[in-house]
Amino acid sequence: MDLALKVASAVGLVLLVGAYLLNRRGAWAPTSTRYLLCNAVGALLLAVYSWWIREWVFVALEGFWSLVSFAPLLRRR
Repeated sequence: MDLALKVASAVGLVLLVGAYLLNRRGAWAPTSTRYLLCNAVGALLLAVYSWWIREWVFVALEGFWSLVSFAPLLRRR
């Protein structure tokens, strides 16, 4: 389980940083579905890992980031 969570956290990091870089280069708009989805899923994966290692500040930070990113996606439905 520990290895799976570490891999999931690395995937979350790649999703967040990748989305950020693509946005900064103008390839993805900050309101695009793929940008928001990468942010939401990446932050959620990092929140779960932060919970696992008991880093509560990061659970709050990444949990909040995930909710903020999921909200516009849910409103589109």
